[in-house]
Amino acid sequence: MLLVVIARIDAEHKVPVQEQVLSAGCVCFALLQAAQALGFSGQWLTGWAAYDEGAARILHLSGA
Repeated sequence: MLLVVIARIDAEHKVPVQEQVLSAGCVCFALLQAAQALGFSGQWLTGWAAYDEGAARILHLSGA
């Protein structure tokens, strides 16, 4: 199983940028905790795929 969390930060939104970023991080943490509570193992990785143009195209992210 692979889960991907993507934060689309909007500097013009009424929610501050810092809170938008932290909210995405909290989602990642909660997903890991839920998986572990169900007996799965998980790992939080931010590697090449987070910055790879090919991966961004596969995920249909704009700006890729």
